Amino acid sequence: MLLSALDRQVLASWRDRALKRQTSRPRIAIVGNCQSFGIAYAMKLLDLAAEVVRVPIVSRSWTDIKTLARTLQPY
Repeated sequence: MLLSALDRQVLASWRDRALKRQTSRPRIAIVGNCQSFGIAYAMKLLDLAAEVVRVPIVSRSWTDIKTLARTLQPY
């Protein structure tokens, strides 16, 4: 099975954390289906300084709920 969008997002988050790419601005994670794009866009418009990350869950992935919870801790 190939990596899903969720798997790639989790790996990118871990990479950024390992490389110490943390910022002092607010961080917001939007987890959802196809409607999460619009919600993430609206959140970005509410606070332009915030880092808004969309985590799509639309297909099967290797990531389980415990891994997702650990990944979303800094948000």
